Amino acid sequence: IMPLFLAEIPIYAGGGRETPKPAITDEGEAEEIDYLRIAAMMIRDGDYDRAKAALSSVDLASETVDPAQYNTVSGWVSFPNAASKASANYFESAIVHGQSDRIMYAYLGQIYFILKEYAKSISAINSLTDFEEYPELLGIKSQAEWHLGERYDAFMTLEYAIALFPGNESFLRQRIYYL
Repeated sequence: IMPLFLAEIPIYAGGGRETPKPAITDEGEAEEIDYLRIAAMMIRDGDYDRAKAALSSVDLASETVDPAQYNTVSGWVSFPNAASKASANYFESAIVHGQSDRIMYAYLGQIYFILKEYAKSISAINSLTDFEEYPELLGIKSQAEWHLGERYDAFMTLEYAIALFPGNESFLRQRIYYL
């Protein structure tokens, strides 16, 4: 699943895949390179290793660096290879620093499920109020509840999912599997 905020970041106009050189302003001063934006573009292009390298060049002491965006991009760099505690920590930190995009909770729900931290997965998924874009999260939530021994809650989550998405047969199959 492609992070929503990355889809709106423009492609670097310098062309090629090399790290861009600083642009020289009319006053002869070098322009600051936005390594955070470059990392986000590389993630969008699927080049996670180069994105990680670009992130390592971000000056965290700079007042222009948005901690929420830095932690979000850092979470994405560590997410695709294997959902890890590091990616969860970055996403949690992004939320603390003001990242309000609800997709953060969708990914936290998935990461914590993969890490078998089912209660945290349920908590993250419960932070979402609209599942229209992410119906599969209800299946993940139900499965997490099942793993925690919360059988009734697992069935009720599936009943809710079936009522919300009557054409989605995966919830019916999951309910039958639980029987």
